[in-house]
Amino acid sequence: MASGGANVTGTRSTRSLAHRFSLCRRRAPTFPAKKKKLMFTTRGDLRARSAQEGDKVSRSIQTRLVHMTDKLDDPFDSVAPPIYQTATFNQPGATDFGPYDYSRSGNPTRTLLENQMADIENADGAFAFASGMAAIATVMRLVKPGESVLAGNDIYGGTQWFLGKIAPNKQGLHVRHVDMTKVDEVRAALEEGAAEGNAPVKLVLIESPTNPRLEVCDIAAISAVAKEHGAVVCVDNSIMAPIFQRPIDLGAEISMTSATKVRRPRSSAHSNYPSRLTVRLPILPAQVHRGPL
Repeated sequence: MASGGANVTGTRSTRSLAHRFSLCRRRAPTFPAKKKKLMFTTRGDLRARSAQEGDKVSRSIQTRLVHMTDKLDDPFDSVAPPIYQTATFNQPGATDFGPYDYSRSGNPTRTLLENQMADIENADGAFAFASGMAAIATVMRLVKPGESVLAGNDIYGGTQWFLGKIAPNKQGLHVRHVDMTKVDEVRAALEEGAAEGNAPVKLVLIESPTNPRLEVCDIAAISAVAKEHGAVVCVDNSIMAPIFQRPIDLGAEISMTSATKVRRPRSSAHSNYPSRLTVRLPILPAQVHRGPL
């Protein structure tokens, strides 16, 4: 009896497991027979389409924040874009390369973020970084040894440290500070740099509002003066963020925003990409790009 009871129990357990397995097989997702490609809408395509449809002006900042400009066609047509955490990507062939190979140089998730930030700021491209100082260091690489950087006299402490220690001692850059709230001082410094025998100013670094005194600079006026002297303007827009101020629209070539400030308060969980650079052509996506040259 005991043996028979054990056999019955064992048979029931076996049947139960087999039944559950069959249910799992019936409920398992069916993968597409043909693999879809990951398709993205580029900024150029977006602008061309917007010009044709006349919807660029009508898309408010609120709409741009909610609706991404890119279309990602994944095999399961998810409403929210998936987060790609893989380190490497398969390639079509030994000599054929897809859009991504290694996540350090790019992956679909980062592309979505960068393209949305470019759309929000009316820029031609964007780059996400692991820290604000990584973004600042990248911008400084646009200036060659022997050239000059013009910055404000009220700026973020990390930027001040980089300009005071790293830029002159490690990169051979000349650094000068002026009161960025006074356009005449900016103009005078640019003219002095343009004089024969002096280090030409190639980068004007603005914070507006400044950190910590919250002084406001005339970004449009400074950008116009800098353009006359062939200098690139980079605006640290961390305090205002593109919801309230878009430096690209005011004439700057580069807008930098820290995601640990207005976008995501410092006391909350940090973003995987705490800082972004948005840039305007013809200057810079190829020069700023962090991937293999």
